[in-house]
Amino acid sequence: MNTQNLILYQAHGHPDFLHEAIYSVLSLYNSEKNAASLFQVLIYTDNPAYLQFFLPPEVQYRVITSQEVNEWKGNPPFIHRVKIKMIQEAIQQFEGNILYLDTDTVFRKSPSGLFEKISHGKFLMHENEGALSQKSNPLFVKLSRFFRKNLSFLGGKVGISGDFMMFNAGLLGFSTQTLRPLIAEVLSLSDELYASYPKHVMEQIAFTWYFSQKSLPETTQKEVYHYWFYKEFRGKLAVFFEENRGKNYQKIIPLLSAIDPEKLYTPPVKTSFIHKIKTVLGF
Repeated sequence: MNTQNLILYQAHGHPDFLHEAIYSVLSLYNSEKNAASLFQVLIYTDNPAYLQFFLPPEVQYRVITSQEVNEWKGNPPFIHRVKIKMIQEAIQQFEGNILYLDTDTVFRKSPSGLFEKISHGKFLMHENEGALSQKSNPLFVKLSRFFRKNLSFLGGKVGISGDFMMFNAGLLGFSTQTLRPLIAEVLSLSDELYASYPKHVMEQIAFTWYFSQKSLPETTQKEVYHYWFYKEFRGKLAVFFEENRGKNYQKIIPLLSAIDPEKLYTPPVKTSFIHKIKTVLGF
C-alpha cells in the first residue's frame, strides 16, 4: 500500500453487507473527486469478485474465510469481536492513518479533514451517544445496573461508572502509532465485558474506554452519516445494484443521490401512552 491514509471496511456474509459497502465506497468517490490519489480503500471480504463488479479498480481486498471469521468471533462467539481482530491485523501491516467504517455509512463530505485530525494524534468515533446514566435509553439503564455491580475489569485497570460517555463505534479513526500499544487491551476488555454480560455494545465500550483516556474522541457526524437504524434501506440497495449491474462505477456514482438513505429515512412517529390508550378504547 503506497498511501498514508487507509479507509478500512469489513463486508462478508450476507449480500446486504456487500451492497452497503459498495454504496459507502462510492459515496467516498462522490464526495472527494481525488479519492483515488488521497486514500487507499481496503475491504476485508469473502466475496471480492462481487465487489469488483461495482467498485474502482484500485480498491484492495483482503480475502477472509468463514473459518477465520468464526475464529475471530472468539468464545463465546461475538460478531463485533471480528472488527477488533481485523483492525489488529491491519495495523500490523500498514503504517499511517486509518479510518475504519461500518458498511452502513455514507460520506457527506471528503474525509480529508478527519485524516488531518488523526495525523495530529486524535482518536475519532462517530457520535457521542451520552452518559450511561441517562434513563431515556433502556439499554443504558441495563448497562448502568451491570456496571454498578461490576466496578472493575482487567485486574482493576479499568473502571466504568454511570457517568461513562458512550461513543458510537460505526466509525473509528486512529493512527497505527497510537493504536498499536492499545489494541490488545481493547480486545481483552471487550472479551471480559462480553463474557460477563453478552450485550452487542461491549466492543464499542472497549474502544470508547481506551479512546477516551486522554480526552474524549472527536465526532464525525458532519462528514459521515451512519444509518444503523435504517435496516429497510438494504432492500432498496439490493434493487438498485441489480438494476445497475454491469455499469461502470463512474456511471453509478451520479445515481447515488436517488437512493440517499439520509433523505429516504423517515423517523417513526412517537405517540404518548395516553394516546395509545385512547386509540385502544376507540376515543
